[in-house]
Amino acid sequence: MKKIFSLIMSFLIIFIFTGINSACSTHTTIEEGYELLRIHIRANSNDKDDQSVKLLVRDAVAQYISSKLRAVSSLEKAKQIVSDELTTLKAVADRVLRENDKTYASTAKLSTEFFPTRAYKDIVVKSGYYDALIISLGEGKGDNWWCIIYPQLCYESTGNGKVTLRSKLKELWDKYFG
Repeated sequence: MKKIFSLIMSFLIIFIFTGINSACSTHTTIEEGYELLRIHIRANSNDKDDQSVKLLVRDAVAQYISSKLRAVSSLEKAKQIVSDELTTLKAVADRVLRENDKTYASTAKLSTEFFPTRAYKDIVVKSGYYDALIISLGEGKGDNWWCIIYPQLCYESTGNGKVTLRSKLKELWDKYFG
C-alpha cells in the first residue's frame, strides 16, 4: 500500500511540475488581423549612445501615453488618441533628445506597416501588416524597440506618474503562487 501511495505521489509531483513548466513556457501567438496597436521606437543608429537614448525616449513616451490609453476598450479609440497626441509625443521624444545633447530630432506617425514575426517576452506576433505608432529618432536607421500599446501589454501606469515595464512571467507566477 505504501508503494502505491508513493508511486501516486511521485506521478502527482511530476504532473504538477510539468504543468508549471508548460504554463511558464507557453507563448501567446498573435496572428495578422488581431486588433492591436504596436509601438516602434527606431534609434538613429546602432551606436551605443543612440541605443541608450532610444530607451530613455521609450521610458518618457511610455510615461506619457500609458495613462492616455489605460481605459481604452477599442483599437479605433486607441488609434484616435495616439493620432491626437502625435505632436505631443514628438515633443516628448525631442525633449529627451535635447536633454541628452542629441542634435537630431524625432518624427512620430501612426501608420500601417509590414512587420516580420517578432517575440516580446511570452508573446509572439506573426508577420503581417499592423497599425503602429512609429517614433523615429534622427535617421531612424538603428535597431528598434517595439511592443504593443493596445491592448497594453508592455507597460502600465502606476497612477503616480511613473510607468513600469510588465513581466508576464512574474504575473503568471503571482497568479498561481503569489
